[in-house]
Amino acid sequence: MNGRGTLATRWVDSNGRVRQADEANVSELRMNWASHAIIALGRGESCQVTPHGSSMRPIVESGATVSLGPYGEGDVPAENDIVLVKVKGVVYLHLIKAVRGKADDRQYQIGNNRGGINGWVSRRAIFGKAIQVKNR
Repeated sequence: MNGRGTLATRWVDSNGRVRQADEANVSELRMNWASHAIIALGRGESCQVTPHGSSMRPIVESGATVSLGPYGEGDVPAENDIVLVKVKGVVYLHLIKAVRGKADDRQYQIGNNRGGINGWVSRRAIFGKAIQVKNR
């Protein structure tokens, strides 16, 4: 919430457009396991998530506490970063496997730690990066 009592955050809609959430369109922001993190990262705040599954083992175990932070000014996503990202409408905590393109048209290949590839995304689909992983 911002000081006026309305939700203030950005997200990427299903068409890949960066949107500003407000009371009129907040229902379009589908709630999922990472919604709170997407909102916090959009505000430039750090946060924590507890993902479940085995796709990132042994780096991130199921039920681990993962601290996330936004990319800072001049901080560019890089190979092997663990990122909170939306690929083809699904939010993942996965790795950047490869990077291609020039600075203003860069794309990032997203995949898990078990050999699976989710696809290529632009920078605007990456919400933030893991800054600490505490496996149980």
